[in-house]
Amino acid sequence: MPRLLPHDLLRRLAQRRRIAICLDYDGTIAPITPNPEEALPTAEIRDLISALAHDPERVRVAVASGRTAGEVKALLGIEAPLAFIGLHGLEVVDWDGRRRLTSPVEHCRAALDKARVWLNTVAGSRHGFFVEDKGLAVALHYRRANRFDAQAVVERLRRLVASEAGELLIVDGDMVVEMLPRVAPDKGFAFLSLIERERGVVPVFFSDDHSDEGAFYKLRREGITVLVGPERMSCAEFRIESADRLAQELSHLACMLQA
Repeated sequence: MPRLLPHDLLRRLAQRRRIAICLDYDGTIAPITPNPEEALPTAEIRDLISALAHDPERVRVAVASGRTAGEVKALLGIEAPLAFIGLHGLEVVDWDGRRRLTSPVEHCRAALDKARVWLNTVAGSRHGFFVEDKGLAVALHYRRANRFDAQAVVERLRRLVASEAGELLIVDGDMVVEMLPRVAPDKGFAFLSLIERERGVVPVFFSDDHSDEGAFYKLRREGITVLVGPERMSCAEFRIESADRLAQELSHLACMLQA
């Protein structure tokens, strides 16, 4: 069970070492919303991220998401040297704006097309469902769907993937299920690949997402892992209660850098 993050841990670490902070987007720095395009960080969070990112000699900042990196960058609207991890770790955009995929995916495209066609045919016309096409991944949102309809459609989707699209991995989220190439690594692997040339940097990872347990496990041995939200079993070493507490931690760190 994660223990509460000591209030001055990040500040004390940043006084001694260069750090790289990776912030999950939906549910961590932005609220979960029925319409994905309405999920925006508060002005305070946005300003804090910008302030930290403008001191790259001491702090590197990355933002991770199941969305594409381009979508997250547009939603944030921050003109600062940020890195982005998109599609749950399949896509990386470094601090110089260079984009790459972390795994080859050509052999998965036919399976993605099959899942895409099935979703648009079966779920796309039903009330309460929304199909989000991300190019290299496709997601089915069912927050506004009838609970029994959602269970039936998701179960049919799982059977389809198991029998006809084995190249795909199913990732469960908050009222959403996503299909992406099975070869995709997690956000932890992607984050470590971003900082591998940043000598001596300590990774710090914040997320609320149940699907990020693999990233917590991988990064815990390298740096600091922080679950954001209510107490639960997790591979994260530490926990903070809410996005408001996250803002406080980032604020303390920004004040230290400005001193």
